[in-house]
Amino acid sequence: MQNCIQNLNPMDQRIFWGRAYGFSYKELSGFCKKSEQALQCQYSRAIKKLQGMMSQEISLTRA
Repeated sequence: MQNCIQNLNPMDQRIFWGRAYGFSYKELSGFCKKSEQALQCQYSRAIKKLQGMMSQEISLTRA
């Protein structure tokens, strides 16, 4: 999973790790200079990217 996270762009990584460490969207919006709604959308897209990458990684290991 660490490899997949490293493949995210830096802002996606920042938001992902911020949420993983328990920061709220409000707290992250101050750090990232983005609105809470923008961060929620970006986080959702990052999770979908990670799910896709993880699915690919799993299917490659099974092949």
